[in-house]
Amino acid sequence: MSASPSDRERAALPVAYGTAMGMLERSRISGGETVLVTGASGGVGLALVQLASACGARVVALTGASKAAALREAGAAAVPFREADPAELRRRLEEAAPEGWTPSRPVPQQPRAPPTTTDRTGPGRLRETGGVN
Repeated sequence: MSASPSDRERAALPVAYGTAMGMLERSRISGGETVLVTGASGGVGLALVQLASACGARVVALTGASKAAALREAGAAAVPFREADPAELRRRLEEAAPEGWTPSRPVPQQPRAPPTTTDRTGPGRLRETGGVN
């Protein structure tokens, strides 16, 4: 993002940071844990790197070489490159988490609300249908 963000960039902030915050909350990440962010170079990934780092987690951000400096600046402790050969990538990931990786905790599913339907007749018909996840 530029020093003077455009309206479009400012409008995307709540989406990216809200999504990243929801991911952190639902996975119950806490300080001292190591977090692997596999899509770290996108908007949500960058927000996740910043927020997880601010929560005290050690962040490993998987990205392309061109984004490494920005992710380190955002708080990533290690930045392995996805274009590395598989053996090198494995070595870098093992180096980043010498104690090994623990799969993410299962995220509890939210109950689904029943779908709603509204019909109105008259001039111009309105039909709304949908559910909340």
